[in-house]
Amino acid sequence: MKNGFGTIGFFVVAMGTFRMTYGAWPPTDGSLGEWLSSDPRAVWSLLAGTAGGMVGALIVRSMVDD
Repeated sequence: MKNGFGTIGFFVVAMGTFRMTYGAWPPTDGSLGEWLSSDPRAVWSLLAGTAGGMVGALIVRSMVDD
């Protein structure tokens, strides 16, 4: 149960942080690699989203009892 809530917390916070730092959602036409290689702000937003997701997962896991 704790791992499931941690995973959900990670994705929610990571996606929210990415959206706040980048200002838009990533493209859905299959060119994710090209988009990341051409836009350094997207790479930093992806890293910020990952770091935020890790913190969010830790917070959610600490609030859930075993």
